[in-house]
Amino acid sequence: MMMNILLAVLATLQAAPAVNPMHAAVQQLTKTARNEERFDAVTALLRARKIPFTVERFTIEKPLGREPRTEGRNIVATFGSAGKPIVVGAHYDAVRLQDGTLSHGAADNAGSSVILTTIAESLMA
Repeated sequence: MMMNILLAVLATLQAAPAVNPMHAAVQQLTKTARNEERFDAVTALLRARKIPFTVERFTIEKPLGREPRTEGRNIVATFGSAGKPIVVGAHYDAVRLQDGTLSHGAADNAGSSVILTTIAESLMA
């Protein structure tokens, strides 16, 4: 199964056109200033590609570091029903800076979220 996923990712990368259609999705995620906007951008990306997902809310006991939030959400897409599960993850939120604002350096977050979306599309095929 892992080899199939790897091959699907490689095939997707090799077949990518000169202008990557996911570029707009990465741009949307990197230009957002709030984690709520990032959540909206990721879920819109999944909906646009007809990738089914659920949102799982969670709560932590106390804030961590400079981050005041104690509640969050995971976006979960599940494929198939048999065999051993494979869990792949990415994050779309940004780090809180010393002044309390969120960083705009979401390129790694956006890239990983878009790559996972591409993998999900391959798994649906």
